[in-house]
Amino acid sequence: MSVFISYNHNDSDFAERLALELSRRDIKVWKDSWRIGVGDSLIRKVQDGLEDAHFFCVIFSKNSLSSEWVKREITAGLLREIEERKVLILPIVIDDCKLPLLIRDKLYADFRNDFEHGLKELLAVLVPYYRIQGSGRTTTDDHYYIDWGFFTEERDGSLTSEIDIVSFDLEESYSILTQIRFVGTHAATLEALGIKSPQEATDLILDACISEFTERPGKVVVSPGKRTTAHFTLVDEAGTLIFDAYTSIKIVGDMKRGAITFNVGAIFSQIDATKHS
Repeated sequence: MSVFISYNHNDSDFAERLALELSRRDIKVWKDSWRIGVGDSLIRKVQDGLEDAHFFCVIFSKNSLSSEWVKREITAGLLREIEERKVLILPIVIDDCKLPLLIRDKLYADFRNDFEHGLKELLAVLVPYYRIQGSGRTTTDDHYYIDWGFFTEERDGSLTSEIDIVSFDLEESYSILTQIRFVGTHAATLEALGIKSPQEATDLILDACISEFTERPGKVVVSPGKRTTAHFTLVDEAGTLIFDAYTSIKIVGDMKRGAITFNVGAIFSQIDATKHS
């Protein structure tokens, strides 16, 4: 259950900041540059994002109102509102643009003068809808932090899970967003794993990741402006594949240096240390 962010790429700096702030509050975000990689079908990925979204956050600006692509996404959102008879589109206004006729009767989050004020208005709507089974903040010193949120659900008998992790240093002007999607195999059912709820599966996956990365540190090279992807697996003691884990890592913000080596595995060790502190 994600929040789809629709925007014109001339407003990408604002969209990145908004998406990061939502992720830090454990709200699942679908944003094109975070979800679409080289070789992916743009139309198929966007269609999947639109179908799975619980809300459409449409960033309205003079730029977006001239974008045919944004207009298509708004139309898709309006059609779903009519079909499902519930509010889906949440307008976000960032400059003195004229809202489309079919949107004018909606209240909007006003970001024109104060980002924090607009964010507060938006969160008042979004937060009650998001149930995170595990979340928290870890810190290794007085300026490096990790915010994380984890949600697991059962779909068609198998388990799927997603974790969003935002790593940031107060002394830097950028953050690192890590998103991991765990897709369960036939062996990843509540019955097969001997557990009773998705919450227990969340704890099981976290423990498995800690074990996996203790043996094989997950270091990847991350570059500004690029989305780095990786794949790893979680197996049980008998070696049976339980989960495929698809990882996406992106630098968000203004990074003035080149590529860095990022240790995904260290994140789970830090989360584990916080849970048991």
